[in-house]
Amino acid sequence: MENIVDFVRNYRVFFYFIIAGGLTAILVSCAEGVGDPCMPESIPDDGFNDDEVYIEASSVQCETRVCGVFKFKGDPRNPNNDPVIEGQVKDRVYCTCRCRAPKKGFATCSCPDGFTCTEEDLLDSAGDGLRGGYCVKVKL
Repeated sequence: MENIVDFVRNYRVFFYFIIAGGLTAILVSCAEGVGDPCMPESIPDDGFNDDEVYIEASSVQCETRVCGVFKFKGDPRNPNNDPVIEGQVKDRVYCTCRCRAPKKGFATCSCPDGFTCTEEDLLDSAGDGLRGGYCVKVKL
């Protein structure tokens, strides 16, 4: 048993690097799945307002666990076979990730090609765990 304790004690810095590397890989891989289609589980009765942005955290549909609705008007579940509305759903309702946090210590990601990190906080009234910039499509 002493040999194991001595081994861990002597190589603890090595283990710290392994743990830090694993956490870094998890945070950087956050951008995987950005842009994938998603459908928010909670949609207002009168649909979304195109003057606002909606972020649904803990979305099981997204690898990033964040489904975003970016300035979309109406209910994305009911495009009524209208190709314009279907295109808007594809362009404005998708998985995203937080790329800029208001304080240090919160997880962020790098936006993939075709996306940019918003400069302003998208969620003014949310806590520090949600506020910040999110990856949005370059062309909206």
